[in-house]
Amino acid sequence: MKLQDFIDLDFRWFYLLVDNEIPALQDMGELELLADYSDGDSYQGDVRVAFLDRDGRCCYIEYSYGSCSHCDPFEDMDADDVRNDIFQTMVVLEKSEFVKFAASHRYLKQGLDHLVSHLFN
Repeated sequence: MKLQDFIDLDFRWFYLLVDNEIPALQDMGELELLADYSDGDSYQGDVRVAFLDRDGRCCYIEYSYGSCSHCDPFEDMDADDVRNDIFQTMVVLEKSEFVKFAASHRYLKQGLDHLVSHLFN
């Protein structure tokens, strides 16, 4: 499964992350969705998604967007800068470290039992 298979492409800027030419995503190979707490539309919202890459690393991407430069930090940036900013904040951890991260995370801790069960069973 590719990232675009489990996230709504209407989320602003997300199309920049699913470009098949991005080396970071090519290196991740097939992905497995762990959690998706994204909310929004093409106007404003938050993308919050955790996934497992082919090497068994847990990854988490989170960013917010809006409709103008006042409420969207990416508004006045070119596509490469937006993509780089989002990838620079992406969390990539081994399973046991990711569980610790998730346990203290506002959204991920909601499904912590399911996450742990999925990762270690």
